[in-house]
Amino acid sequence: MSLSLEQKIKLKRRNYLNSLGNLSSTEKLLASRKGGLRRSQLTTKQYTREKISKLLKEFYLKNGRIPFKKEFLHEKVARREFGSWNKAIIESGFKPNPVKFSKKYIANDGHICDSLAEKLIDDWLNTKQIIHERNARYNGTHFTCDFKVKDFYIEFFGLSNSSKKYDESMRRKLQFIKENKLKHISIYQKDIFPKFRLQVLLKDVI
Repeated sequence: MSLSLEQKIKLKRRNYLNSLGNLSSTEKLLASRKGGLRRSQLTTKQYTREKISKLLKEFYLKNGRIPFKKEFLHEKVARREFGSWNKAIIESGFKPNPVKFSKKYIANDGHICDSLAEKLIDDWLNTKQIIHERNARYNGTHFTCDFKVKDFYIEFFGLSNSSKKYDESMRRKLQFIKENKLKHISIYQKDIFPKFRLQVLLKDVI
């Protein structure tokens, strides 16, 4: 049976404290804090620069792309070891992901997408042979949706909680949808990474 990192840390800490013998509980606590095993020390020891690079390369081989920070479990360790997330990516031999929507992506059906996540959604719809529109306008407004399938308006709120301006725009759009009783599906980053949930979210349009 393999142990998780958390279990290994607890086991090493327990073994260390047991080795202190007949010290009082207070003395053991001080020893564990001042001279003993710390979580950061164990993590650093176990996840070196070489280990982080290896994990990044393994992710790339499995998924055909580098991971986003949110889906890489050891992102904080990578930043500490390399100085920044992008440096960890570059020194591992890859090109960093573009910042937010600074780069356009072309879906397999030729649709222009504002992000990798939108491209993944578009490609999924195309794979399922679901006819869809990009940037379809809500009737009588300046609002556009990311995708429209039949009479469903599908929005990918990829920058939710990243800025007040974006969240306000999202709120106004959702309010309009509610007031006009439109069929609508919201997709968020967590629905794409780390687990792809479109099969569940878009079951009504398949």
